[in-house]
Amino acid sequence: MRILVQGLVAAPGGSLTVLRDLVAAWPDEDELRVVCWRTAAAEALAATGRPVVRVPARSTAEALLRLRVRRPAAPAWRPDVVWSQAVSVTRDGGPPEAVQYRDVGSFVRLHRRTPRRALKERRERRDLLGADLRVFNSGVVRAAAEARYPRIRALPTAVVHNGLDLTVFEGVATTPR
Repeated sequence: MRILVQGLVAAPGGSLTVLRDLVAAWPDEDELRVVCWRTAAAEALAATGRPVVRVPARSTAEALLRLRVRRPAAPAWRPDVVWSQAVSVTRDGGPPEAVQYRDVGSFVRLHRRTPRRALKERRERRDLLGADLRVFNSGVVRAAAEARYPRIRALPTAVVHNGLDLTVFEGVATTPR
């Protein structure tokens, strides 16, 4: 399968480490191409040995605009599916896209309301409703997204845990310290 990995939100100190590790561990039978805009992200992701396309931009919003105008991942290379972090890049009948959400703060009002935040929320709502599959890193994030946007309950979603599995503690008695 040919997979376009959209890592536009990947940043050092944030989701870049998780994305780099996932790309590095991805099975070799799939062909991956990674798209990002930050120089540090491009360097870290290129270290995985996978092809990386750096979109010339100064922000995620600018990179998204450039991707919508012109696809930089080689015109002859057509992905079967797009796996995106936090924001959708496909429009108008492109390949199916799974958008992965990791930040519960996107769906629970934890952050101060600013014009930038309002724009981000509008884009999130559009992407949540328009993606082919919404992937959440925990049941808590999915529940928060469904509470904020009830219409997604009827749409395809998946929970792919971020590796934190505490079920091993079920039934374990706690002792006071």
